[in-house]
Amino acid sequence: MNNSIFYHCYQLCQSLNSAEKRTIQLSFGNKKTNKALLFNILSTSEIYNEPILIQQFSSDLRNNYKIVVYRLYKHLLKNLQKTAEKNHLEINIRNQINQAKILLARELYDAAIHLLNKVIKVCKKISADLLLLDALQMFRTAQVSKDMNWGNMLDIITQEIHLVENIHENKNLLQMQIEIIQSYTANSSNLELIAKILPIAQRYLQTNSTNTQAKVYANNILVNVYLHKQQYEQAVAAIRLTLNYYTNEEHINFYQNDYNKTLITYSSILFLQQLYPELEQSLILIYKQSLTSTIQQYELKAYFLIFYLGMKFHGFDISNKTQLIANALIGLIEYEKIGNERAKIRLISCLTFEHWINNDLDNSLKLLAYLNNEDRNNNFSPHTKITWLTLEALIHIELGNYMLTNKYWRKICYILQKWQLGKEPYKDILYLLSNISQYPPENKKKLAIQLSKILQKKPNLWVYKLENLIKIEIWLLRICSSPNRDIQ
Repeated sequence: MNNSIFYHCYQLCQSLNSAEKRTIQLSFGNKKTNKALLFNILSTSEIYNEPILIQQFSSDLRNNYKIVVYRLYKHLLKNLQKTAEKNHLEINIRNQINQAKILLARELYDAAIHLLNKVIKVCKKISADLLLLDALQMFRTAQVSKDMNWGNMLDIITQEIHLVENIHENKNLLQMQIEIIQSYTANSSNLELIAKILPIAQRYLQTNSTNTQAKVYANNILVNVYLHKQQYEQAVAAIRLTLNYYTNEEHINFYQNDYNKTLITYSSILFLQQLYPELEQSLILIYKQSLTSTIQQYELKAYFLIFYLGMKFHGFDISNKTQLIANALIGLIEYEKIGNERAKIRLISCLTFEHWINNDLDNSLKLLAYLNNEDRNNNFSPHTKITWLTLEALIHIELGNYMLTNKYWRKICYILQKWQLGKEPYKDILYLLSNISQYPPENKKKLAIQLSKILQKKPNLWVYKLENLIKIEIWLLRICSSPNRDIQ
């Protein structure tokens, strides 16, 4: 991992879209400063190579480029923060709290109290407990400093104590949720842990608590347990309840990361259950989030495409969504154009899937080979890498290249060993790849039997990364049902 400020500044420049670049250019004015020159070089260079980039600097810039890089990096963050404040509620609230601190420091108590009253009202509306606690403490200080008014101090302190209790509840329930997920990734069903945590979450949901965020965490515990047990109907019902907690646009904006993940998990389960009409409604929300969310925009577009391509494979009519699908693909291409490496990988992953759906296996293999280049996916989880390797192996099975599957078996084993993941969750896929390479099936019927056994089990490890499971399940279904290329 490259942690130099030069590299981070280059990445930040590359991540800007056209409108953001124009805003940054205007912020420099008409002066051709070293900072402006450096920005032009870093934002237009397609490849990061520090010595080559330095060669493009003027002699004046080259002499003190480290200082200029640092100043440019701070300048970019400052300008992007102004833009983010308009679109991201949490940043807006934090900035208002900081402004109130400045007013307090200047003993402008009435102005500080007026601003904090607005902040407190918004924080209560969206259940932003940590920010609300900070605002209340500052509000209390302002009241006392203004005129030594102790009249409502007890009420404010009672609110603060209640918030601290809420935050403690949130962290406890979040810790339980993480413990369950970790038990999956550690290759252990850990029934004792589930037996201990599940009743706690269920009891909490039956209380009259007004702590919305804690109820979301408690409900997510139920979702994870149901997914682990492959009880998809119960998981769908639990996620619907979670989505109901996001009651307004401000709440969604503040908790957009959690909301986006919930939508993706919900859509994944609906897809696995083939509840396509309900899935379409969820995909509309995902598409809306891909346009308005300040994070995960390209990932949301990628999921939107994957789900619709999967529905197309299952014969569901998606002709009325052609324009939306095209727009999502264009959006991904735009992110790829501005140098976002993760967006590029997402785009290629979607195109791989699209080529395969359209029976263009050769191009699908080429793109998967790109994804499986170790130099290009160091930022992705080992589970995602294993998925790409598995999909490449499955295409070779579809083409009848059985002897190649042993190579993928070895690579997957190496990743499992390197990351100390254990083979248990992948044992069915590993057995399939190893068995086919050693004993190639004599006919399609025998292969279909082997693949059907894998399909029935749905490896537990992919439960929390449902996109992987969806792709592999569709791949397996196609091979063991009616592939367009005959398997000898």
